[in-house]
Amino acid sequence: MKTALTVIVSVAISLLFGSFLFDKGDHTSNTKETAFERVMRTGVLRCGYNVWPPALSVDPNTGEVTGILKEITEKAAAGVNLKVEWVTQVGWATFAEDLKNDRYDAMCAGAWQIKEIAPTIAFTKPVFFNPLYAYVRIDESNIKADYSNLNDPKFKIVFADGSMSQTIAEEDFPKAKLISYGDLTHPSELVENVALGKADIYFVESNVGEDYIKNNPNKVRRLTNEPYRTFASPLLAFKMGEHNLVQMFDTVITEMQLHGTVDKIIEKYDPERVNFIPVAPAYQIKEDN
Repeated sequence: MKTALTVIVSVAISLLFGSFLFDKGDHTSNTKETAFERVMRTGVLRCGYNVWPPALSVDPNTGEVTGILKEITEKAAAGVNLKVEWVTQVGWATFAEDLKNDRYDAMCAGAWQIKEIAPTIAFTKPVFFNPLYAYVRIDESNIKADYSNLNDPKFKIVFADGSMSQTIAEEDFPKAKLISYGDLTHPSELVENVALGKADIYFVESNVGEDYIKNNPNKVRRLTNEPYRTFASPLLAFKMGEHNLVQMFDTVITEMQLHGTVDKIIEKYDPERVNFIPVAPAYQIKEDN
């Protein structure tokens, strides 16, 4: 009887601890790897991107990525012993969902810090600021410089889906006729819409508008010399919750800014620093009287 009882107790204990160990292993296998853990394990930062010359350009023949953000991103990644893989071109309207689904680790195209994506995106600190202007046909005389009559069905505003141009059009001028294009449409095509009279106005970064004017003189112009809006452009955007990645890259970006590395890269593409405005130093050296 004593022997039988001992066997029963031993079996029960075995079952109890066996079940515990099994459950523990099962829970561990179901723990999802974070983007930070994946990046540090592989040594690779997988980037989504969008075409935004000269911040980011893509050679149509080779697929090579170049530009301001490409250089800053790869320099920052190298600072923490990471390589960058430019995975795929994506649209502004879909990148937040792509990050959520781990299609890539970061949006590396300078996505602006705006309220529309604030609940879903974790941004690094800005590396520059972008002024955005309104561009109209060279002979446009009906749209007032204060935009007071633009909210009218007789005016056509063009934009790409998911872009800030769309937000401005829908929020500020909802009565105007809104003309939308796919989110991967090149910005120069939308400026061309204005030049050809298919649209009356396009809100876009100055580098895009001024580059078009340089290559196509006497077709479009800025409506005013004052930016319609100005935006902060972080280096990277991660899905919400990836605080370790944000903190790591913020540390590297701060050092690169203090050492002048970021400014030197911007200067290569925008010598006057009027389209990509560097972040001012967070300190001031006191001069002796």
